[in-house]
Amino acid sequence: MNGTAKVNRDCSYASVEFRLLSSSGELVGSALANEVNLKKGDTWRFSAIGIVTDKPSRAELAQVTSF
Repeated sequence: MNGTAKVNRDCSYASVEFRLLSSSGELVGSALANEVNLKKGDTWRFSAIGIVTDKPSRAELAQVTSF
């Protein structure tokens, strides 16, 4: 799972989490990316790494955390 996020404030830590789903909507895994020391105005290019039990057909953003 690759993407970008525009940082709108200084963050000592940030993470994005995704739910990975099968074509029938079953949860087959999750993926996470995190980073430290982001500055306001940065564009964070992330690659979320997942652990799955089957090949997912879609992903849903589950949570964004920053502080």
